[in-house]
Amino acid sequence: MEASAAYYHATGKRPFLEAMCRAADLLCQRIGPLPHQQHVYDGHAEIELGLLRLYEATGCRRYLDLARYFVDERGKQPCFWATTMKAPTTNGSAPITIRPTCLCAFSAKPMGTL
Repeated sequence: MEASAAYYHATGKRPFLEAMCRAADLLCQRIGPLPHQQHVYDGHAEIELGLLRLYEATGCRRYLDLARYFVDERGKQPCFWATTMKAPTTNGSAPITIRPTCLCAFSAKPMGTL
C-alpha cells in the first residue's frame, strides 16, 4: 500500500494506487467495529502506515478510520491472535502466539511477547 502511494506521488500514474485502493476497500468493508464486520486487528503494524499513505494520496477517510481502528484494537482482550494462532507452523517449528499486554495506542514503548 505504501509503495503504491509512493509510486503515484513520484509518477502521477494511478493503476497501482487504484489496485491497492480496491484491496483496502475490501478490508474496510470486512473489518471494523460494525456488527456485520469482523472484529479483528492486523498482525503486522505496517498496514496502518500503508492505509495512512493511501489516505494521504486519495483523501478517502475510510482508510484513515481503518488504520485508527487497528491501532485502537491492538492489545484488547481477548487477544484475537492469541486465540487463533495456536496451530503448528508448516515448517515444523513451534507455534507462534502473539500476546499483546496493553493497548497499543496507550503504550509508551513496545510491549508483548512472541
